[in-house]
Amino acid sequence: EKKKIIKKTGKKRVKREKKEKIIKEKIQKEVVLKPKASDLKKVIKHFDSPAKIDTVTIKERYLNQIRREIREKLFYPKIAKKMRIEGKVEVFFIVHQNGTLSDIRVINSSKTILSKGALKTIRSLSLKAIPKALNEKKIEIKVPIEFKLMTKG
Repeated sequence: EKKKIIKKTGKKRVKREKKEKIIKEKIQKEVVLKPKASDLKKVIKHFDSPAKIDTVTIKERYLNQIRREIREKLFYPKIAKKMRIEGKVEVFFIVHQNGTLSDIRVINSSKTILSKGALKTIRSLSLKAIPKALNEKKIEIKVPIEFKLMTKG
């Protein structure tokens, strides 16, 4: 009886060891090997070409720069501040390849006095050229500008 028990457990141990070995081999095959230098060069070339770069991300970064500059250079008319006038003005303009602006106009405004401040803000922008990776000659932009007074408290 003792010999039978030893033989059975021995067989189970061998089976379990075989399974573990097979699993280890599978894991080792799935591990990604270090790429060769020649492969890395191919990958770098692939991402260097302007057509392959993620243009959506580049354009979003560029537009975020414009929004940031608008916030920094926001011209809040003195009369509007004195009268505690707040509101939103939606402005349209075109940015050309070299960063110059044209066709600046108000699309929608809650107050006329704020429209003048919004136009003055847009005209004061000094934008960088459109990134070459975007391969665009101009970008049409529609942006809301919010005029809000800071409250003390």
